[in-house]
Amino acid sequence: MGWLDRIKALFGRSSSFDVDLDEPEEAAPPPAAVARTETAAPVVPKPAKAAKPPKVKPPKERKPKREKRKAHKGLVVPEAPATPKSEVLSVEEAERRYGKQVREVRAEPVVAAPAPVEAEPEPPPIPVATERPPARRKAAPASRYEGLLSRADALLAVPGARARDLASARRELVDGWRRLGEPDPEDAERLVAARDACLATFDQRLEAAAGEIAKEQAANLEAKRAVVAEAVALAEREDLRGAGPAMGELRRKLRAIAKGDEAGETEVRQGFAAAEARLAARQQEQRSTRDAAREQGLSRLTQLVEQAEALARSADPEVAAERVKSLQTTWKTVRFPGPRGETDELWKRFRAACDAVFEARTRARTEASAATLEKLEAVVVRAEQLAAEGDVLDPDREIDALMTAWKKAGRAPRDAQQALWERLAAAMEAMRSPSVDLTGQDDRALSFRPFEGLE
Repeated sequence: MGWLDRIKALFGRSSSFDVDLDEPEEAAPPPAAVARTETAAPVVPKPAKAAKPPKVKPPKERKPKREKRKAHKGLVVPEAPATPKSEVLSVEEAERRYGKQVREVRAEPVVAAPAPVEAEPEPPPIPVATERPPARRKAAPASRYEGLLSRADALLAVPGARARDLASARRELVDGWRRLGEPDPEDAERLVAARDACLATFDQRLEAAAGEIAKEQAANLEAKRAVVAEAVALAEREDLRGAGPAMGELRRKLRAIAKGDEAGETEVRQGFAAAEARLAARQQEQRSTRDAAREQGLSRLTQLVEQAEALARSADPEVAAERVKSLQTTWKTVRFPGPRGETDELWKRFRAACDAVFEARTRARTEASAATLEKLEAVVVRAEQLAAEGDVLDPDREIDALMTAWKKAGRAPRDAQQALWERLAAAMEAMRSPSVDLTGQDDRALSFRPFEGLE
């Protein structure tokens, strides 16, 4: 009985649960199935596949947890206890607390009084600090004081030391001792005695050299006065070119001289300052005058340029050339105090205009020379024709006519005119010569001397 029949019997036809489901009966196979089973080859079971090893995942590395930084809350200052506020009580609560007093009054709700606040104890007074005696400064080593004294003694040992050096050494000793302070009590007596002796020697030498100091100051003052005199002469000089650097050199020379007495130094400073002020005033005055002359010179040169440019457009080149020559002479007389570069542009314009005038004259003369040569050539050709014809009735009249035409023709280049003149002279000589041939005539006729026999 199959599973389907069992399920139908269980749920369909039978109401009792009498079937043992744990041991089912096998159903008989059909005939065809049995035949196939008997004739079929034995079934070879397939080899079981080798089980794959399970994949083992490596354990994940867990990162250590970061500790969260707690925010810095700062210093926590405890708050002061607040003053207790008044409390509103109901009638029942007030009767419970205060009893008989509330029963008798039976009034409005009682306002409880605030609890008393205990006063904080006063802090103990701060003790007043007592003043400490100033600490004694540690004394410098004795070698420092001895060094000061040795330098002073070395200068005092020089017999010809100047008073200025002695005074400087004395100040150095006093100032150095003050900076070092008082020496140790053990060496104080010896060092102080040596210092006093050294200072006394300095005072004696300075007193003895007081006269030398006065002489030196007087000599310095005279040298400075001489420099001031040079500065005054420089400020009054007519030509102030280079006066500024020269005044600076005198200033450096004055500073190089040693000091004199105070009154003389004041006089020298005032005198030199006055000389510098005078030089500055004169330089400014000359600068103003030079600027005015510069403007005037520029104006004059500009006028000359404009006149030359106008002559370059003239119709008469000969007259324009003569006028330009006079303008060139005037240009040389104009004085311009400014730098030469300011007039370069004007000079270029002026020179271009002059060149244009002379070029126009040269062209005009060339054209006139060509016309004159043509006229002279015509006169020479006329003379040569007359000379070639011969038998001129009145050669003198013809020659006079030719000379008049020659003079009216004008001037030509020297070489060409000279060549034409030689031809004209030859033609006129031929016109004056006789046209007959006297060759073979009697010599007596040629040598006729009418007054030879007279006594």
